[in-house]
Amino acid sequence: MSAAGLVVPMVLGVALIATVGERTGALAPDVSLTVSGLFVGVALAVTAFPMLARIIAERNLAKTRFGALSLGAGAVDDAAAWVLLAGVFGIAGGSAGKVSVAVAGGLGLIAVLAVGVRLRDRTARLAERTGADQLLLALVGVLFLIAWYTDVIGLYAVFGAFSLGVVFPRSPQLDDTVRTLQPVGAVFVPLFFTYSGLNTDFTLLGSGPVLLFTAGCVVVAVVGKFGACWLAARAAGEPNPVALRVGALMNARGLMQLVALNLGLAAGIVTQAMFSALVVVAITTTVMATPLLALLDRRDRGRADHPREPVT
Repeated sequence: MSAAGLVVPMVLGVALIATVGERTGALAPDVSLTVSGLFVGVALAVTAFPMLARIIAERNLAKTRFGALSLGAGAVDDAAAWVLLAGVFGIAGGSAGKVSVAVAGGLGLIAVLAVGVRLRDRTARLAERTGADQLLLALVGVLFLIAWYTDVIGLYAVFGAFSLGVVFPRSPQLDDTVRTLQPVGAVFVPLFFTYSGLNTDFTLLGSGPVLLFTAGCVVVAVVGKFGACWLAARAAGEPNPVALRVGALMNARGLMQLVALNLGLAAGIVTQAMFSALVVVAITTTVMATPLLALLDRRDRGRADHPREPVT
């Protein structure tokens, strides 16, 4: 499911740009069609894993079959999509030297993260013996260090922060320390949405070609993600109610796509018109998730095989 939810929308996104991209007026004139196509493909393949996890938690779906499948597939999709996005930025760098630095630096990061995974339990035990203030300082310091490193090698700071989250050890004291940082997110997340809104110009969608491009992106995003994940779940033997809910959850893009779009805009890969078109995709696919789940629940209410039964 994770492979289908990543590969199919990416291929469809690349095909959309290759077919109609130059006629939409939404592409950057100094960016190759290959880079534009790959960027749009990856942007359409992103899953809003944090939002997916929140929907599952708020609706008490973590112990359901489709909730567990969506969490696993979404995590793999997000990790792979950020790696692919880093590759696109490396290609957009233009010179073989920049690509080589990004690749070599990325391999070095993977080696360090692999060591981090092996030392997870030891790090967690050490954290339990450390004071909360020192632990918080060390956590923020490591976060800034890895974000700085990935930005220097051309993979962008957000990729480093995401990588740290993947290998981060778990323990009660570490979880409590991370929760102390949540008020910071409550300040910066709204600011980020405001910044994204300032970069969005919906008047550009008044142009016929850009509007058609936006509609095409929405269709490709929904068919490529919802449709591919539904078909993959069915092919894996899941009943239709479970497969439909997996597709509905995996289809949300949300914050993760906005992060990718802002990075693309800053790198000069994305124009204002493309940014606005893909913001529509992020909003549409994210807003779809909860009402679609509610609709499926109403439809299946009273069925013996209702998919809300807990995973055994």
